Order: sequence, then C-alpha cells, then structure tokens
Amino acid sequence: MTLKSKAIVLCVLGIVDSIAAPPDDFAALCTDRVAIERVYYNHRLGTKPPFEQTLPPALIERLVKQDLHKEAVLRKIYGAEISSAQLKAEAHRINATTRAPEMLAELKAALGDDPARFARSFAKPILRLNTGGRYHPAANSWTPTTTNGAPTGRRFHTAIWTGAAR
Repeated sequence: MTLKSKAIVLCVLGIVDSIAAPPDDFAALCTDRVAIERVYYNHRLGTKPPFEQTLPPALIERLVKQDLHKEAVLRKIYGAEISSAQLKAEAHRINATTRAPEMLAELKAALGDDPARFARSFAKPILRLNTGGRYHPAANSWTPTTTNGAPTGRRFHTAIWTGAAR
C-alpha cells in the first residue's frame, strides 16, 4: 500500500483528525482566510459575482479544514512538523522574492500587519505544500528535508514525451 493510500485510509477511518485547531483558532483561521481571499478577489478583473456568493462561509470553512488536514497528514504520516524557524524563513523568502510588493502589502494589511497572523495564515499553507521528504524503501519511512536554501520552483516548465525511454 502506498503512502497516499495509507493517508486516504487513515482519513476515511478518522485516524487523522482533519481539524487540528481548537474552535477559537479555527474561527481565527477562517477570518484570516476571508481577508486573504478578499484581497485576491478585489484584484480579479472583469465582471464577477459578489464575494459572499463566490466564497460562501461553508467554502471558506472547507478550505481551512483542508489546510489543517494537510498539516495533520504531514505530522501523522510523515512525522514532519513545521517549525517556527521554517515559518520565519518562509515569511522572509516571500518578502524577499515577491514580484507583487503592493499586493503583498495589501495582504499583510488585511491581516492587521501582524507578523504572527501572516506567518500562520499565509506562509504556513505554502510550507505545507513545499515540505518534501526522502523515502527509505528498506525501512518504509520518510525523512523530512529542509527547504532552507532550496531553489525556487520552476515556472512555466514544459516537457515533451517522445514515447522512447532510452
């Protein structure tokens, strides 16, 4: 059984808790998610339905639960915790490499210019996606890898499959 299959089975059985935050924290995460999504929504061009119709509260809650679920899977399946040093480094990376400083400033303002809220609600979800690991087949285990000093991901990468594997 692959690790992905194990994760799905654990989720179905309820072994991996999809909401790893107390109710107060969950409400704060939802509030922050609305603030972030509203900034993105305001930058959309063209005709658009009202924000509340585009992202109703139930959808926001589902998105936050999915983020928390990813964090729980990282912790329970891969044994990877996101440290405060990783959060600080990710926030620094975002600040140093942004191509849209005005939008980043809007996002921070929407989060009350609070570095802790920015790290928790903006940088941490990015780290959940970017945290990799090294698989050890003999032990059937994963060792977390650091993203400190790692190159940025490729953008607009293309590849062509010729059908030949030589």
